[in-house]
Amino acid sequence: MEAEQIEEDRRGISGTYDTSYSNICDAADASSLMIKRGAVDADLIYWFGHGNPSSWGWALDNFVSGECGLATEMYLGGPDEPSITPLRFGLTAPLIFASSCLTGNYRGEEAFSRAMFNRQAAIYIGSTEVSPSGHLIGKEFFEQFLEGSPTVGEALTAVKRDRVRSSQMWRFVCYEYNLYGDPTFGGDRR
Repeated sequence: MEAEQIEEDRRGISGTYDTSYSNICDAADASSLMIKRGAVDADLIYWFGHGNPSSWGWALDNFVSGECGLATEMYLGGPDEPSITPLRFGLTAPLIFASSCLTGNYRGEEAFSRAMFNRQAAIYIGSTEVSPSGHLIGKEFFEQFLEGSPTVGEALTAVKRDRVRSSQMWRFVCYEYNLYGDPTFGGDRR
């Protein structure tokens, strides 16, 4: 039974569900390919979805997985794996914001945030903890950065200062999300 059907049944709401993919691995392959194609020459990459310290859930992995094979891998692949599409940023060094649990955890060789820097990202913002409200800080960050603050660091700091005392939930969100890279990034865009 698909996750959507289970959730609707739990709530007592019935519905009909259809999917374009025959299994989760096919869906993950399609998501991964879409992200990899979109990342080339992108100045900004935003992820909103599940995650863990070494993965954007079912889309990009910084480890060799056994469940679905290699399609979600970021690696270049070897001569025996010519079909793997690598993650490349092209000529840019993007700002990456992941509204996703644990993807800002920088410890360990398989750390997803570290993998982004190995591919020449300029900035990575992500949560070090399970964060059910990451979309809120992402929305406010982009509003602040695009409409007011001259740099990424000033935008994130402004949101955190404004929200840290507004509620218990916001306090946790403000502490969980970290900026890795140069906080003065974006200062020359005006």
